[in-house]
Amino acid sequence: MKAESKVSYRLKKDLIWRKLNNEIAIVKPDVSEYYSLNNTAAEIWELTKRGENLDNIIKKIAVKYEIDENRAREDISKFVNKCLKEKLIEKKI
Repeated sequence: MKAESKVSYRLKKDLIWRKLNNEIAIVKPDVSEYYSLNNTAAEIWELTKRGENLDNIIKKIAVKYEIDENRAREDISKFVNKCLKEKLIEKKI
């Protein structure tokens, strides 16, 4: 599955996650896997949690960090694709 810009994603329900300072720690209890998200990835995670679609997330991150929107799209799409592959998020239906 690939990230789609007009689509919203949601966090998988079986995850345990906590915000620690500016980072997020995620545990998949069924397989005892641990993930750590840096500050920017944590912001993307929080925006995903709030139901923002990928285009809105890209625009917000590009403005906040004053980066080119195409660069933001490329980097954020990679992150979202990795989260989809690792089954941390799913397409919101």
